[in-house]
Amino acid sequence: WGADRWNALVLLAGSYVTLVFYTRTFTNTLEGLLFALLMVLVSPKAVGYGTAPKSDISQAKPTRSSLIGIITVAGFFNRPTFLAFALMPLLYWAVLNATSQHSIKTIANHLLKLVSSTAFTAIIFTAADTLYFTSIGSEISLYSIKKNGLLSTIAQINQNVIVTPFNFLRYNLNPHNLAQHGIHPRFTHFAVNGIMLFGILHILAISVGLKSLTINIHQLSWIRLHNHRPPTMLVLAKGNPTLLSFYFVPLAFLSLFNHQEPRFLIPLILPLVLLITPQNRTLKWKPIIIIFNVLGALLFGCLHQGGMIPCLSHLEQLIHSPESLNHPAHYTLLFAHTYMPPRFLLSINKRDPLVEIIDMAGTEENILCQTLGQLANNIACGTRKTDKERTCHFFVITPGTVRTTIQKCGVLFKNETLIFPHLTMEDPPQISFLFSEKWRSQLGLYILQIDRNEQSF
Repeated sequence: WGADRWNALVLLAGSYVTLVFYTRTFTNTLEGLLFALLMVLVSPKAVGYGTAPKSDISQAKPTRSSLIGIITVAGFFNRPTFLAFALMPLLYWAVLNATSQHSIKTIANHLLKLVSSTAFTAIIFTAADTLYFTSIGSEISLYSIKKNGLLSTIAQINQNVIVTPFNFLRYNLNPHNLAQHGIHPRFTHFAVNGIMLFGILHILAISVGLKSLTINIHQLSWIRLHNHRPPTMLVLAKGNPTLLSFYFVPLAFLSLFNHQEPRFLIPLILPLVLLITPQNRTLKWKPIIIIFNVLGALLFGCLHQGGMIPCLSHLEQLIHSPESLNHPAHYTLLFAHTYMPPRFLLSINKRDPLVEIIDMAGTEENILCQTLGQLANNIACGTRKTDKERTCHFFVITPGTVRTTIQKCGVLFKNETLIFPHLTMEDPPQISFLFSEKWRSQLGLYILQIDRNEQSF
C-alpha cells in the first residue's frame, strides 16, 4: 500500500488501541484481524499487479478468491458489521480483476471460487451454530429419518436452523433494543470516538481526505474546461484514495447506527496507519503521538473499569474461603453501573445455586432502589429444605460516583471494601471532587454488604 514498513509497524504496535483494545475485546479484535488479512489479500503486491509475471498471477488468483470468500463469511458470522469494513476491499479487488487483461473464463473462475467458498463456509458456520444452540443433533438420526420421512426431517431442520448474523441484525435494528445499551448522536464516531482512539492520526486523515477531495474537484473542473486529465491525476489515484475509502466508508456505515462505542472502530487502525505513514506525516507529531498513547494506555488500560478484576478476585476468595466451604452460604452479587462481570473469574458454575449474579448495568435510580429493597427485605435465599439453615450474604458492587445514590435507597450496609483505582466513563467523577479529600473514593469501586440482621432462612 506504499507505506513505510518500519514506521507503520512502530505506529501500529505503539498505539494504545493495539495494546489495550486488541487484547481485551474478543470479537472486535477478531474483526480487526480478519479485516487486516483481507487487506493483505487484496493489496496490489499480494495480487501481483506490476510485480509478478502474468502466468504467476493467473495461478495464484483462484486460491486467493477462495480465501477472500472464507474470510468474508467468517467476519460476517463473527460480527455482521464486518461487511462495512469488507465492502471497499472487496470492491477494490473486483475492480483489479475487471480491469486486468485476464480472459472472461479466468474472471468467471475467480467468481466461481469466491461464491463456492462463501456458500460452503456459511453452511459450515450455520450448521455449527444450529448444533450448538439447539438439540437438533440428538433428535435426528437414520431411524428418525426413516420413521418421519425425508421431507418431514428437512422441515424440522428448517424450523430449528440458527443463522446467528440474522439474529444479530434483527436485535440491533430494533431501536428499543439499542436504547437499552445507550443512544448516541450519529456524529459520535466521527467527532468523538475517532479522536478518542486515534488522536492526531484521525485529524490527519480528515485533513488528507479534505485535500484529496479538493484536488479531485479541481481536476473535474479542469476536465470540463480542457477535455483531458491533468498529469497529476494518475499519481494521486494510486494510493491515498483507496486507503481513504478503507477508513471513511466503514466509519460512515457504522455511524448509521445510534449506538456507537469506541471499540467498534478498532479495525480501522490498520488503514489509518497505512494512510498516514507514506509521506512521513507523523514525524513532526511524534511527541504528541507518544504522549497521547501513554495517557490512553493508562486511562483505558488501568483506570477505566480497572477495579473489576481485583473486585471479582476478592469475591472469589470470599466465596471459596474455608469458612464458606465448611458452612455453605448463599451469595447474591448485584453489579450496578459496571461492565458485565465475567463469571469465570469467580470460579463458579453457571447453574451454581449458591451464587446469584444480578447485572443491573446502568439502570435508573428508582429501579435500582426498588431492587435493593426487595432483595434486602423480602426474598429468601433458598428454595429447598436444605437451604433453610444457610446464611445469606448480599453484596452491591458499584463505583464510588454512584455510592451516594445507593445510600439514598435507605438500605443499611455493615461492611464496605474499596478497590482502587476504578474509573467508569459512563459515570465520571466531578472535577471538584478530584481535588478534595474524597478523590480516592471517587476513583474507586465499592463492595458494599447489606445488613440483613444476619438472618438465616
